[in-house]
Amino acid sequence: MTNVGQIHIESSDFDLVLRESFAEIEEGIAAAIETANGVIGLFESRNETEAYTALAKLLDAARIFFTVFNEDLGWVDPENVEIPRSAVPAALERALTQVISAQESRSWLLLCDIIQYELIPILESWKSPVAATRAAAN
Repeated sequence: MTNVGQIHIESSDFDLVLRESFAEIEEGIAAAIETANGVIGLFESRNETEAYTALAKLLDAARIFFTVFNEDLGWVDPENVEIPRSAVPAALERALTQVISAQESRSWLLLCDIIQYELIPILESWKSPVAATRAAAN
């Protein structure tokens, strides 16, 4: 316990905490999409070292969001979405397999396509449940 240091606990109105949580998730998704576009830009400018570092951050963010959205937390599944929540695990597995293959072949062009056409749509698809759940909670 001495290594942990101080722990600060805050309390607040449940509605406020819920609104802040949704806002943080939306900001995180937007940041991940921005990172994805940044990775593409870095590869296009042939800055592979920074691109692979940013790609690692992107994949870590995708892992975290996958964990959050895969939990049954009462997420509302909106209709008419490009990738329904139930299809995300298979789509993400396919995308990650393609990412690994592209990295092994050192094909940054293929990697950019996978990010653009596989990963970004998955990130975009996570916006809908957040918005729908936020609307249902209000």
